[in-house]
Amino acid sequence: MLVSVEGVISLVVILGSIACYIATLLRFLIIRLAGIAVFFLANIPSTT
Repeated sequence: MLVSVEGVISLVVILGSIACYIATLLRFLIIRLAGIAVFFLANIPSTT
């Protein structure tokens, strides 16, 4: 019983940390992609 409870708690902690890591990566990627899109949109009139 104790082993299964500890296993479930550790699994929840690991999944939580992975979810936070993925959320941080996604937020960084979205901000980066938005910056690149704005950069390209701002440069379209000057290049054409």
